[in-house]
Amino acid sequence: MTRVLIAYEDSHRSYGEALAGAVRGLRPDIDLSLVQTRDFVPEVARFDPHLVICNRPGAVEPDGEIAWVGLSDEPGEPSVACVGGHCRSIQNPDLGDLLAVIDEAEGLVRGGSNPRGR
Repeated sequence: MTRVLIAYEDSHRSYGEALAGAVRGLRPDIDLSLVQTRDFVPEVARFDPHLVICNRPGAVEPDGEIAWVGLSDEPGEPSVACVGGHCRSIQNPDLGDLLAVIDEAEGLVRGGSNPRGR
């Protein structure tokens, strides 16, 4: 089962909760954890996610250890998704874009590949 960790700053809690609710409803086979970014590091160690979606720049590991989406708080700055060792910019991602990244990571997990790129 693909494990997805969603981490949001407390000031953006409602966004994280809305995203987690939508993912749980639309991708019920995903094992999902929602945390505040202050609890990010211990939750990564406990949950061992395949994919992290986070709104705090620099919270996710830039070295490919975890597949991730770094969501920009600024509409003019692109968000970045890195899955399977490949990174790309996503301008102002919507739910469909995030679900596509989740599906990409899940496809790698189901195919026996590592979405983390290692």
